[in-house]
Amino acid sequence: MSLPSKVSIICPQCGNSFDTTIWLSVNATATPDLRESLMAGKLNILKCPACGCIFEPDSELVYHDVERRFMIRYLENPTDKLNAPSVEPDSYAGGFPDSYALRIVDTRNKLVEKIKIFEDGLDDRVIEAIKLYYLYGTKKIGWVDENSIFYLETLKDDDELVFLVREGELDPDKIKVPYANYQSVTDEIAQVIRLAEIPGWVVIDRMFAEHLLRRAGILPSGAGE
Repeated sequence: MSLPSKVSIICPQCGNSFDTTIWLSVNATATPDLRESLMAGKLNILKCPACGCIFEPDSELVYHDVERRFMIRYLENPTDKLNAPSVEPDSYAGGFPDSYALRIVDTRNKLVEKIKIFEDGLDDRVIEAIKLYYLYGTKKIGWVDENSIFYLETLKDDDELVFLVREGELDPDKIKVPYANYQSVTDEIAQVIRLAEIPGWVVIDRMFAEHLLRRAGILPSGAGE
C-alpha cells in the first residue's frame, strides 16, 4: 500500500512552519495515480503558504512496483540514512524474493530513470554500462557527470534506446543507441553480472558500471586513467 504522512515542514526560504501531507511510499500497482504524479514531477513538491516558495522536503520515498517486482528507495543522503529504518511494506519485513530488484538512488531524476528502465523491461546495470561506452567513445566523460545523462525511452518501432545528455550549460540532446548494442553489452557482461550479484539494496551507478566493465576486461580505452 502507499503510505502518506502528516508532517510539519519548515520553508527553506522564509522559515515559515506549516503542516502538510507527504508520501513516504508509493505502490504503483495499487495507486497508479501516485505513480503518474511522481513521473510528472508533482509528488511531494510543496508550496509555502507564506512566501510561495516551491520545494521538495528532505524525506525518504520508497517506490514499489509489485507486478514488475522492483523497489527503489530515494534517499537524498544515502550514506546517512541507509541504516535507518525504511518504510518498506510490512509484508516484506522478513526479506524480498530473490527475483526482486532493490535499488537506492539519491536524486529524483535517478528515481524516475530507474522506473522507466524497469518498466521497459531493461537491466539498469547494462544501461549504466552503455552510458560509459558512449561517454568514453565520444570523449565526453569529463564533460558529462552522471547527473547529466539519463535513459529516456525505448522506440520499439525503430529498435532504439533514447538517452538525454546535457553537456555543461548547453541544452540537453537526445542520443539514440541501437537496441542491438544493448543486447551485445548484455551478452558481454552477463557472466560478470552473475558473479557480482549482491543481495539486498544496491546502488547501480557510474562507479558500479566501471567496476563491472573492469572485471569483465572490457572497460573502454582511457577509462580510469
